[in-house]
Amino acid sequence: MGPGRAGGYRESPMSAMPTRTTVVKLEPRAARRRAALCVIFAAVLWWHRWIPALLVVAFIGWIAVHTRFEGERGDDLQRSLQRWWPPASSVLVALIVAGTTLYGVSHDAIIAKILPIALNVLAAFMLVRAIRWPVVTSRKRAAVPSVSS
Repeated sequence: MGPGRAGGYRESPMSAMPTRTTVVKLEPRAARRRAALCVIFAAVLWWHRWIPALLVVAFIGWIAVHTRFEGERGDDLQRSLQRWWPPASSVLVALIVAGTTLYGVSHDAIIAKILPIALNVLAAFMLVRAIRWPVVTSRKRAAVPSVSS
């Protein structure tokens, strides 16, 4: 059959029909969203002692303002949230570098540092991957269209 490169034809191991591979680039917005969640999760793991207090404050704040954001105000809030979330790549890079540096120089045990640093490295890898490396997807499609009789 044809070349095994992206965009060419190759033999599928599952059937005798060749498949067409298509190169699809990972959407940068989705990659930024995933990287931002990794950074947030790393911070939550690092500051786990304060999470109960933050949850109480967030719940009281929600009780105070939840009725204000219904209807048109809620739509305005959702539009503004879509504008600033996920954060820009430059903001994420700054947060990743700052977080990794702070976790690395802290005086806590290495066991407590490993997961937050690993999550920040994963977030950085997600950002770089979205920019540099495409994701290859495969669709089953006949190399030669069949003629119906």
